[in-house]
Amino acid sequence: MNAVVKHRPRSAKEQQDGWASFLRVLARNSKLKFRIGKNVGPSTDGKTINLPALPANLTPEDLVLFKRFGYHEVGHCMHSDIEHFMAFSKEHGRNAQFMLNALDDVFMEEAQARFSKVAERTFREGIALMVERKIFRDGSASPFEAICCYVRTALGARKWPEFVGMRDIVKENFDKHFGEHADDLRATLDEILFREFPNVRSTKDAGMLTLRILAMLKQQSQQQEEPKDKEEPEEDQDQSKDDSEDSESDSDSSEGDDESESDEGGDAGDEEQSEGDSDDDSNEGSGESDDQDGDDSQTGSGSGSNGDEDADGEEGDDAGNGKPSLAQILSEALEEEVEEGEVCDVRKYIEQLAEDVRYGDHPDYQGEMPVPDFEIDGEPVSQQSTRGAGKTDLVEGMLVCPIDKEISNEVSKGMDRKFQVLATKLQCLLMCQDEADVQVTRRGRIGESNLYRFALGDTRFFEQVDEVERVAAAVSIVADLSGSTCTADANGVTAFSSIQKSLMIMEKMLDQLGNPREIIGFAPCTGQLSTVVRTFGDDHLTAMGRIGGLSHVVGGGHTPIGEAVFSATNRILSHQAQRKVMFVMTDGAPSNVDLAVEHTQAAQAAGVTVVYLLIGSAVRSDWLHDAGIPFAHAVNADELCPVLLEQAQALLM
Repeated sequence: MNAVVKHRPRSAKEQQDGWASFLRVLARNSKLKFRIGKNVGPSTDGKTINLPALPANLTPEDLVLFKRFGYHEVGHCMHSDIEHFMAFSKEHGRNAQFMLNALDDVFMEEAQARFSKVAERTFREGIALMVERKIFRDGSASPFEAICCYVRTALGARKWPEFVGMRDIVKENFDKHFGEHADDLRATLDEILFREFPNVRSTKDAGMLTLRILAMLKQQSQQQEEPKDKEEPEEDQDQSKDDSEDSESDSDSSEGDDESESDEGGDAGDEEQSEGDSDDDSNEGSGESDDQDGDDSQTGSGSGSNGDEDADGEEGDDAGNGKPSLAQILSEALEEEVEEGEVCDVRKYIEQLAEDVRYGDHPDYQGEMPVPDFEIDGEPVSQQSTRGAGKTDLVEGMLVCPIDKEISNEVSKGMDRKFQVLATKLQCLLMCQDEADVQVTRRGRIGESNLYRFALGDTRFFEQVDEVERVAAAVSIVADLSGSTCTADANGVTAFSSIQKSLMIMEKMLDQLGNPREIIGFAPCTGQLSTVVRTFGDDHLTAMGRIGGLSHVVGGGHTPIGEAVFSATNRILSHQAQRKVMFVMTDGAPSNVDLAVEHTQAAQAAGVTVVYLLIGSAVRSDWLHDAGIPFAHAVNADELCPVLLEQAQALLM
């Protein structure tokens, strides 16, 4: 027997800090089911939330992001209308779906925050980390994405200041897409959002607001085109008016010249010849100037036509700088489809984290493996029962073992009364004495704080303490059903027959003590990881019948001790009992020693007392000894009681 390794029990808060324990609490509060698997992507159908398998222990930052994602998905199941969302997406397309998702996320997270203050704190911490790590859509991909991202962050910033940094980044990309039109478009969006979003009370309301915003964007594109069509005839009319005015002024000036010539006609005199000569010279000069003016006018008209072309280019290309008009931007934005996802999309981060861990590429989780596949039901573990109306053959994804009372009676016939002696021995180890409130009485020991009563003539200055024994330990028994336990020894006894009989001894002993208990068999021949023999809510007779039924499911092809310990630990940690003890009955040959040690030590660190009971003539204990894990060896079931009687205190204390 090796020395017992002491582990400091963790508080209830520390136990709930793990993501698996967090999901169980979340499932109990929301009445939803979680399914975790290595090849499962994040998704939900409104009743079941699927998540990828992650390492048992996450970094503090990753744990915050995971919890935020958990509250987010539960919020969708509790507050969003998923059926309407899917129908809306199918009818209006991906862009409308992305916009609706942005609006519905704001409404849903605010509703979830009102439902749970812990959820609000987790949302805000997660947003701060997302801004720090830039785990969000910033609107840089397309103009329509920028609009949706602005809708999400602008509404979020009005509620929580952690969104401000995210909103500022989105605004920068918004301005890059829309340029000089950004302020006007953003003002229009703000007017609609801040006026109409407070009236959003459901996903349907968010869908109506989505259609309102899309209609506004289409209207904006139409309003930008209509003024151009109306301004062109006005410009033509102005130009015709200017031409008529110019012609009138030219005619007036010509008439004035004729009158002046007629007035000066009588002054020709003697100077007519010289004036004629000078006129000839001037005519030659004027002819040259006219030719030059003609050339200049042709050049001017050419430049004028180029100016008109530039003006037309400016109208079509926004001031001739190659900048598209708002109408062009919006029309292209509405036609282009955005990438699927959410603005604050932690889903992809969780999925990528799981993939990196699975392939060993993540620097923070070198050498760590994802947890085994498991399911979490919304019903509390202490109340789960496999019997009753409406019960299925599965408990959190684990197959329920069949009942065989004949085999159970046959096995129990050969049992003696040693289990009663064992129960008496273990009673003090599995139970504790709790002191009740101190009572003031007329007998007992004198209480110093009550001596003032003596001066008042009151004889109730004594104190009495009532000590009440209460069950303090919840027990989980994990039994090996692998094919290696079916091999008979020299005496023809198999390890499975000894394990089966030992289970009956433990069940009868714990039933006599009244401890809440659960029995899970791992590596059945059905191909599943585990089979449920007894839940905490089942009765003693059901457990005895199913222990006999183990004969029908024994013989699996591997020995997943680590996976079974993880599954049992995950369940027992959610039990409200003060102390938690786990017995693992096996021949001691796990398929993966490292995984078995990892999950066993994780259970010990969480406050669970784990004891391995190696049963059989040929067992393997080297890995337990090297890891410092408590264990005891019994060749058969008959030796189990003496071994536990001898080593119980060393194993359980």
